[in-house]
Amino acid sequence: MAEPATSTSAFIITGVIGALLGPLYGPFVLMFFAALMGGMLAMSRAETSSKLEAVRFLFVAVGVSMVLTGAGVWAIEQWTALPGNIALMPVAFAFAAARNSLLSFIDKILEALISIFQKRSDV
Repeated sequence: MAEPATSTSAFIITGVIGALLGPLYGPFVLMFFAALMGGMLAMSRAETSSKLEAVRFLFVAVGVSMVLTGAGVWAIEQWTALPGNIALMPVAFAFAAARNSLLSFIDKILEALISIFQKRSDV
């Protein structure tokens, strides 16, 4: 696991880079860097034994966040008065920060679906 000072520095540097590049390259960059920051927050609580494992952890966190952020922003636009461009970064950050909980929830859903299909094929 990384030293606390290194993690804090990486977190701050990522935030600054995202804030500088966001206006130039649009909302996708802002969403990516928010997801990366959320992934680093989740990684600070995780046990990673090597740098490669830490990179994999961040890759999965950012990937899950990027896939689910569109649906999350759509839901916020539908059920609240907030516009999607305001909710984009917090939603991406939240999905990446909740990486472990999301993956365990998705795993439970997939296991339930597999058991349902196995029961149907046995009949």
